[in-house]
Amino acid sequence: MQSPLSAILKNISMPASPPSHYKSRVFLLSLCFFLFCGSASAHFYYDRNFPFAGTAPDLSKMLPDSAGKSSFWSIKNKTYFVAFKQKLLAEGHPENDFRFQADLAFCNYILGDPLAATTLENLYKSHSEESNLAANLSLIYEQKGNKEKALQLAKRSYALFPGAWFGSGQLRIDLLQGNNKVLALNGNTPFDHWLNDPKQTIAANTDTLMLQLAWQLHLRTAIFPSPDSVTAKLLIAFADLVAKTNTRSTAKPFYEAALQYAPGQKAFITARLALMDASAKEVKKTFRWAALVWGVPILALLIAFTGNIINRRKKQAGISSSSASQGPGNGTRLP
Repeated sequence: MQSPLSAILKNISMPASPPSHYKSRVFLLSLCFFLFCGSASAHFYYDRNFPFAGTAPDLSKMLPDSAGKSSFWSIKNKTYFVAFKQKLLAEGHPENDFRFQADLAFCNYILGDPLAATTLENLYKSHSEESNLAANLSLIYEQKGNKEKALQLAKRSYALFPGAWFGSGQLRIDLLQGNNKVLALNGNTPFDHWLNDPKQTIAANTDTLMLQLAWQLHLRTAIFPSPDSVTAKLLIAFADLVAKTNTRSTAKPFYEAALQYAPGQKAFITARLALMDASAKEVKKTFRWAALVWGVPILALLIAFTGNIINRRKKQAGISSSSASQGPGNGTRLP
């Protein structure tokens, strides 16, 4: 069954009659790059540092390492935005550049300046056609508890630029409306069956879904401190997708990060982690059996092949010896 999250992909702006090769991964990367670098596409105007790995997010850059260094998600610290602010100020943008003002104000809000919200409000009054401004104010109103205003602005932002944030605007609207089922990637299929059965696939392009989730988490972890149930749900969905498309061990840190945002779901997330361990052991066991099943006949072939070579060399040695014994000087003496 198709996951509700897959439907979000339909909202990415595309030509009316795209040729079939648009479905290729090359096109997907070009599309994502265009959407991200558009003038009103990514919440920030002057931040172009999304960590790609091919057409998908670079999983190694999402979470902070054991030393707590800067990461794309602000789970342990906000050093990403500290660095971005420093870079923004050093670039020498004109002070009357509203894009510079918008980026600086939103960055200041993330870093703890509540007055920056007023700056964004004033900028939106003057530039009401800017998707970025509407999206950023939507996040701020949600954090302040005004979900009605947050939903209104999210819809406005989405109407202005449906393809923004890798097409994840509809996902944000669904979550504001309380439609958490959009994050159930396995649909109505039991999760363990969906995870381990290769026939259970995701209808939409997994790289695009991962980009959408990664971008939403980039902003949400910067603004919403733990605990936050929506952030936890996004992290769980991201981890589910990694577990399905990557390795179980790669998915585990993302489930562990979700624990920080949803301590009330400890039993649920712990069950997911236990399933990761069990699945990893099953995969190892399968590989051992495969090695045994294929290893024995391959070894037998090698032994037979080696024996054949040895026998052929012995025969050749025997023929050479016989020929040498019948040659001149060893046979009948010439007259």
